[in-house]
Amino acid sequence: MNDKDIYGQFICPVSGDKLSYSDSRDIIDKVHSGDLGLYCGESLPAAIDGVLQSNSYMYPIINGVPMLVEGYHLVNQNEMLNSENRLEDMVKAQLKQMEKFSEMHKKKYYDQVTEAQQKVLREDYYGMLHGASVLDIGNGGLTAHAQLGAEHADKVSRFFCTG
Repeated sequence: MNDKDIYGQFICPVSGDKLSYSDSRDIIDKVHSGDLGLYCGESLPAAIDGVLQSNSYMYPIINGVPMLVEGYHLVNQNEMLNSENRLEDMVKAQLKQMEKFSEMHKKKYYDQVTEAQQKVLREDYYGMLHGASVLDIGNGGLTAHAQLGAEHADKVSRFFCTG
């Protein structure tokens, strides 16, 4: 599978539409001439490899890496200069993107990471607490059994927690 095949697997971060690859000289020339620029106002490097585009958005490929970040889509510079709400739009876009990322991260990784952390703590650390008094600050009010697990909770002399 080459880069062009991989590019066909991407979707637009804004619309969710499938993106298609283009290395059209017309588009690349418009970027180089300054007719097309990034919506966020950042400067593009001297050369782009092509673009990924949907019906509504077009994203540059720089050094083989598609810039699929909301706000980093290409727009006609005249339209961009006339947009009075560009900064407000960018802040909203960044917040929306962070919320999407956080939601995706939580769905995909949070439970797995938390379980892996708890496994390491139970196997490598909590055994050292046997016979000790434990003050667990900021654990959300969890009981010793919920925090340490049954195999260790009954082996600590006392367990105090604060929310």
